[in-house]
Amino acid sequence: MDWLTVKLKAGRIVPALATTTAAISGLQTIEVVKVLKKCKVDLLKNVFLNLAIPLIQLTEPGPVPKIKLHENLTVTLWDRWEVYKGADISLKQLYEELAEKYKLIPMDTYYGAKPIFIDM
Repeated sequence: MDWLTVKLKAGRIVPALATTTAAISGLQTIEVVKVLKKCKVDLLKNVFLNLAIPLIQLTEPGPVPKIKLHENLTVTLWDRWEVYKGADISLKQLYEELAEKYKLIPMDTYYGAKPIFIDM
């Protein structure tokens, strides 16, 4: 492409990026305010936005899938398990805490992407 064609195409991209970013930021802010105000889940919305058509479509999010680990423990992808035993807790103590509190026997332990313990 010659210099003028590149300048014309880039001149169209920058305003489109700014417009899309502003629209998405506004929609996210609305949803964050709903979460902070502890609104019911049915008031939260998924948004499908296409500025080229223009189209904005609001849908209700579906329920989160639940996974049954054992008869007394059902979890979702969004659950968080926290163990407060201090920074000097051993891996054995952590496994004992999980077995006692959640009736789980961990097989593998990772720190980020690094394996700490793998049960063979």
